[in-house]
Amino acid sequence: MAYKMNGPLYYKTPLKEVKTASENAANLAMANSDKRKKYRAGAQKARRAALKKGIDLTGKDWDHKTQSFVSIEENRGNRGKGTKTEGSNTYADPGYKKRT
Repeated sequence: MAYKMNGPLYYKTPLKEVKTASENAANLAMANSDKRKKYRAGAQKARRAALKKGIDLTGKDWDHKTQSFVSIEENRGNRGKGTKTEGSNTYADPGYKKRT
């Protein structure tokens, strides 16, 4: 349960709990969408192929934008630019066809 400060005491806010549950459900639905499943499958395929070649992937993530393995910090932070300007059109995604 979420707690809200009211002076020195805390009290529970049930509305926050409901909102959090609905946000979690929405996040799970997004994570399990066809597009995200194909992104994950592509990254797993690339990771397996790299490991088979003997490449050390410690601390690296698959970057869908550059189609290569980069450090986790670079990938999550959009190479120092932040994530506000990112959009779905900036990613290369082999195996996923865009709807027209």
